Amino acid sequence: MSEAEEHPIESYDALVHWRCPQLGGEAPFRYCRKVNEGLPCARLFSCWQTVFDVKAFVERHYDAAEIAAAWGRPRPDKMAQLADLIAHARQTTIQPSGAPNPSVEENRLNDGQSH
Repeated sequence: MSEAEEHPIESYDALVHWRCPQLGGEAPFRYCRKVNEGLPCARLFSCWQTVFDVKAFVERHYDAAEIAAAWGRPRPDKMAQLADLIAHARQTTIQPSGAPNPSVEENRLNDGQSH
């Protein structure tokens, strides 16, 4: 049996980190290993190194190309992240009735108009 088979990628998914620097609250390891377009968060080592051997986990479950993709590209700055989150929230805001939030539609219409 290989090491990856002995320690499936989901082995640590239920663990919860007390504070995620990106989210500002608790985060399960499952989130941390998938948040970067299906790859681990760039902060995986700094957040989890005191909990278990993250380096061995990464070496076991990710190939060189995946590692380069996860840690080899620059992270977007905070303002870019906030702008993306706001845009996503505007697109997905739903009223309890299931109808789109009217303020979202108004904002979308007003974005193209000068004031």
